[in-house]
Amino acid sequence: MHLLAPTEDRKVNPQRVRTDGAGRPCLRLLTSGGAPGFLLQDLRVLSVSDCPSSRKQAYNEGAMRFLIILVAAAAAWAGTVKIVPKDTGFELQRDGKPYYILGAGGTARMELLKQSGGNSVRTWSPPSRDVLDQCSKLGLTVLVGLEVGKPRHGFNYGDPAQVERQRARVRATVESLKSHPAVLMWALGNETELLVGDAERIALWKEIEQLARIVRQEDPSRPVITVLAGLGKSKLKELEEHCPTIEAVGINAYGGMMQVPEQVAAQGWKRAYIVTEFGPRGHW
Repeated sequence: MHLLAPTEDRKVNPQRVRTDGAGRPCLRLLTSGGAPGFLLQDLRVLSVSDCPSSRKQAYNEGAMRFLIILVAAAAAWAGTVKIVPKDTGFELQRDGKPYYILGAGGTARMELLKQSGGNSVRTWSPPSRDVLDQCSKLGLTVLVGLEVGKPRHGFNYGDPAQVERQRARVRATVESLKSHPAVLMWALGNETELLVGDAERIALWKEIEQLARIVRQEDPSRPVITVLAGLGKSKLKELEEHCPTIEAVGINAYGGMMQVPEQVAAQGWKRAYIVTEFGPRGHW
């Protein structure tokens, strides 16, 4: 059996450190003046396999209680993000405090983003934990992109096997990353509906709803959104009807950036929205 314990550079009460006959640690409790002031990345693995046999049972019972406490603490450290109504709009809150996104797309120049006053990045696919660690060190949060199959690229939402594999992949990704404190929100897909016919688009929205439910089951502490290629047709009306679990919508807006508020209001969207891409006018 293995236990997580603080690294050597942390202050630990020596009276709470158990050792074997050779002076090696068997069980080290998370005690640092009574205050849990360290992060999960500051923990390492120790083994109790070399402890005296007469003590193993007691240590193992204590270890199970220790691990239960650790799991609860990990959930608390990951933080809570909410979208809450305020006045005539909405406010994003992180750990109970207002959080205004000053973001950029991608993770190639995070140091420059931080120097420029930014506080968040968006990814189009799940980042590695190393990237999330870098974001934490810089004080940046991440809108984590969860890849969703695009019909225009051959994904068939009428194929149960394809759909089930995608659901399993989304679930596994959220499960693996949800404990990281840098995660701000989850974004299902990017412009998945682009160049999709009306009937096929409705089937897509219904599956986005199923994926959103999976994300919320795995991580109820953060919002889940989906990202649209602009606001043409009646996309927001369709989402309002078919995707009740989506808490906000991401809008990629370029030349039409200044018309987004009016377009949102015209389609009767009652939830929050986030501008997830914008830039100069062009052929788009």
